[in-house]
Amino acid sequence: LALGKSSSSSRNDNGEVVERSCNLFRFLARLCRHRFDRLLDDDDDDESRITEDVDVMQPNGLRCLQASHLLLAWEFCTNTTNVSALAPVYLMASSILPFLSDHLKELTFPIINTAIIRRIELDDHTLLELHIGSSSSKFIPYPDNREVCAYDPINDTDLVRLGYNIGKNTHLQLHFNDAIDSEERNVVLASALVSHLIGVCDMLFRGARCRGESEERF
Repeated sequence: LALGKSSSSSRNDNGEVVERSCNLFRFLARLCRHRFDRLLDDDDDDESRITEDVDVMQPNGLRCLQASHLLLAWEFCTNTTNVSALAPVYLMASSILPFLSDHLKELTFPIINTAIIRRIELDDHTLLELHIGSSSSKFIPYPDNREVCAYDPINDTDLVRLGYNIGKNTHLQLHFNDAIDSEERNVVLASALVSHLIGVCDMLFRGARCRGESEERF
């Protein structure tokens, strides 16, 4: 798997290698679903126990997707500076959700959110529309669309970070879903406004400094 903290700063960061790794994630996730279905057919015990164990099974001698694999994907999203490599990871993480146990789903949501945040931070112009807020049980991350994404904040820190980065991007259209109340919406918008004002002040300061240096030369 060419994902993880080390690969985010190496040649493994390129799109072709990342895409191959994402395809392997999809394959391993489908193995999880296959094994889970077989256990439900063969075992009358509690389904939650089967769900907890399915990610460590090895159907047909092949290993399913592991929690450690998902951690590598999250580390990659956190550390990479290649914005074009983030969309494939986002699409992969959102597309494998139906095949995962509840345990692995909980580990996949941070990958989706981090990929979105990093795309905004790095000014990904292919990300045009963002839907904010939904419960995990109804989370719809638009798995086949890199232009329209859904972000499900976990806490106020997520909201502040999201808003701060949104303030740097004027091309991004926002939609607040019903799960976001007015207070949470105000946190996002206030953070975006502060970020935007900081950017404007920085631009004015740099412009004034450049003019001052030009006047000194002449």
